[in-house]
Order: sequence, then C-alpha cells, then structure tokens
Amino acid sequence: MKKYIIVGFIVAVAVVGMLCWQHSRYPSDNLVRNILPGSWRMVSLSGDEGSPKGILTIAKNGGFEFQIETNGVHVVWLSGSVRVEDGFLVTPITISRDSKIPVPCDSRAKIILAGYNKMIGVIVNGSPTVDKIVYQRVRNDA
Repeated sequence: MKKYIIVGFIVAVAVVGMLCWQHSRYPSDNLVRNILPGSWRMVSLSGDEGSPKGILTIAKNGGFEFQIETNGVHVVWLSGSVRVEDGFLVTPITISRDSKIPVPCDSRAKIILAGYNKMIGVIVNGSPTVDKIVYQRVRNDA
C-alpha cells in the first residue's frame, strides 16, 4: 500500500511538472503566424508618459502598416512585411514616412506571450535599453 502511495505521488509531481513546463514555454511560430492578421494597438510598457503608442495592421499576406504617435501627435507611418522566426517578430521596414528611420531596416521583438487578443514582446534591436511592448487586438479584419 505504501508503495502505491509513493508511486502515485511521484506520478502526480511529474504530471504537474510537465504541465508547468508546457505553460511556461514560449509560443510556437505557427501559433503566432496564425493570430497575427488584424489590427493591434501597441503600447510601450517603459512607463514614460511620452512613450510611443500605435496601431499595427497586419494583412494575411504578411504586409503591415504601422502608425505611431507620441503624446497624441502622429509621428511616424511605417510599412513593410512581417515574419515570425525562432520566437521573434521580425518586421523589415521598407517604407517610412514622417520619420528619420532609414529604410530598409529590420525591427525585432522577442515574443514572450501570444494569444488571440493579446501579445507581449521585448524589442531587441541592439539598443542598451529594453522596451517591453503589449499588443492588444483592435479588430480581426485583415
């Protein structure tokens, strides 16, 4: 009887451990690709009042338009394509209006959490500062 209790306890711990490991894994590239099309509101979590905010619209073919504003003023309009590679959201920017961003250039964000209505990422463009961003789905019309 004691053996069954010990074996049952070990199995229960192993199952709970597997569930926790699965839950803590980063989302798969295929999952992120499938949920991307649509419009997303982007907010920086840097905590600054003047942090950029924007609307990222992604088409089913992978093209995107990104309108960014700071302090309620339209600042930048970017366009290009989106791809998901090894847990990163990679956005090669091919058109930049109203900005000093040289094109072409790539922007990369490590995807931490991805769901149908919300994504969280960390921008990793080689900058010494880490900028965590949240994408909240606005609509799924792409």
